[in-house]
Amino acid sequence: MDEEEGESKHSFHQLAERIRKETDELILSDLIDKDLLKGLQDSFVEATGMVVGIFDNEFHSIIPNSPWSRFCTLVDGAVHEKCLKADREAVDEALKSSDPVIQKCFACDTVFFAAPIVIQDKVMGCILGGQVRTKSPDVDEVKSFAKDIGVDEEELAKAALEMRFYPEEQLMAWADLLQSISGLVADIGHERAISSRIENRAQERATELEQSAESLEEEVKERTGELRMFELRYKNLFEQSNDAVFIHTLDGKIVDVNSRVEELLGYTKEELLEIPVPKLHTENTIPDSEEAFERIMTERSVRFDSAMIRKDGSVVPVEISSRIFETDGDELIQGIVRDISERTRFVSLLKKARDVLEQKVHERTAALTASKRELEKKLRDFEHFEDVLFEREMKISKLEDEVSRLKKMMAKKSGAAEEEPPS
Repeated sequence: MDEEEGESKHSFHQLAERIRKETDELILSDLIDKDLLKGLQDSFVEATGMVVGIFDNEFHSIIPNSPWSRFCTLVDGAVHEKCLKADREAVDEALKSSDPVIQKCFACDTVFFAAPIVIQDKVMGCILGGQVRTKSPDVDEVKSFAKDIGVDEEELAKAALEMRFYPEEQLMAWADLLQSISGLVADIGHERAISSRIENRAQERATELEQSAESLEEEVKERTGELRMFELRYKNLFEQSNDAVFIHTLDGKIVDVNSRVEELLGYTKEELLEIPVPKLHTENTIPDSEEAFERIMTERSVRFDSAMIRKDGSVVPVEISSRIFETDGDELIQGIVRDISERTRFVSLLKKARDVLEQKVHERTAALTASKRELEKKLRDFEHFEDVLFEREMKISKLEDEVSRLKKMMAKKSGAAEEEPPS
């Protein structure tokens, strides 16, 4: 290695180390796409009926928490500090283990989970969720507890019976899923933060070079060093990326891949260099891939979902971000491929939950419609009965008038008979 190359690598490592330290200083709220995380939280709450809160290491909320259950709202209003202590204990235990934990609350066997958010092996925050039960509540126990903390006994017992039930293993599965999704969102934010810092540093460095160039020879030399640094940086990012990265020609011939592609699809690099890109996509996703290719030729970059075939024949759903770049006068396409199996599974779970909800709404609507029809029939019968009663009262009134008239007539005849003298 000559002296110039050694200095170039040294300079790049210094830059990479500075950026790494700067991103280490970032907190979770700096990395998270809050709108995306809020949408995922709302979808999770809608699908499961659980309560979810996402916090940083200082126990500050990253996004607004979902509404609490009525039971926990009543309890927290009476013994807030005790509830806060239970939450912190669960968070501390999860942060120590780096895995989700199930916590039984002091409030009559209510349960919740705590799941840490880990980015690059560093715990950046935690998810709290639950406010559910694993078994039916003991109403007498709940009333006794309500009396101890000064809460209306009947109200708290009723709220306890409204809570959802989940087996502990299912609750842990939901905790694992939510931790994976939140970690994925945080990882995306972290990668974007690093990429942004690197791009900013590169721009700053390029500006410095332009401003400080004293001569054409010095400028050429510095730019050559910069190009080498960028080449080393790109090679480092290419090989160490968490995502699978393809480099291929415009006609689909693969010219380079990183090790994550081999892990994702099960092929060796040598095998992949012999396979055209379209052959790696499932038949039903080829039209979408062709449409994406047409877009990238005009827009220069594109993002789309697809499905790729592994060497063993299994299919993996993926998200692909592609862009065109130039090298040595030739145009190539870089495709960054991310495995979205977990996201696809989560979306499927949400769809099933929505279908169940829609079925229940349909059934409830049908029941209400039937009840409405029955009520309308009874109302018509009642109106008819009122008409009959009215007619009967009119007849009775006429008969009473007729009786009164006959009485008067008989009275007149009786008086006339008394006045007539005997013959």
